Amino acid sequence: LKLEETEDEKKKKEELKEKFEGLCKVIKDVLGDKVEKVIVSD
Repeated sequence: LKLEETEDEKKKKEELKEKFEGLCKVIKDVLGDKVEKVIVSD
């Protein structure tokens, strides 16, 4: 089930992605080939 997001929700989601971009990169570097990618999700 996919609910439609409001503009505020989309903006907040983008801000969280930017905020945690560094952390996701560190986790990816630590786990290396064990993971394909690290992302912030709902």
